[in-house]
Amino acid sequence: MPRRPLPPWWPLATETLTATILQRHDRATRAAQQLHDQFGSEVIPRVLKAWIDTLLARYPKPAAAVGPRFLGEETGALGTVDTVPPSVAWAGRLIAARANDDRLQFVALINSVESDEQWSANVKSVLNVVSTTLRMLGVADELRKAGHS
Repeated sequence: MPRRPLPPWWPLATETLTATILQRHDRATRAAQQLHDQFGSEVIPRVLKAWIDTLLARYPKPAAAVGPRFLGEETGALGTVDTVPPSVAWAGRLIAARANDDRLQFVALINSVESDEQWSANVKSVLNVVSTTLRMLGVADELRKAGHS
């Protein structure tokens, strides 16, 4: 069966995530701004799914429902949604909803955002949580070996 073509926003979403994993923040910011300028905010929920799916592809499908847990990058301390900023808690809940294939929760979280400022913080948090986790899994080294810099 032939593969569906990738959506037109895919290269910029990929560039944003790749640059963030590699901690090339200026490049990530430019790609994210270009993504928004070219495709608008209506594609962002699909971009979030793509970023989250990139992370989830690194893990086996959970046998039971999963919930958000946070490992401090610097401290190594385990935290919950009560110990992190609201945008990070939202990101964790969104990732858990996707991991659990809970479409209703995913949509409810997307629709729960009340302001542009909150939306921006939440999107940045998803990008940060996904990229930090992928970096901790060694993806930055894989990207460098593949020629990304």
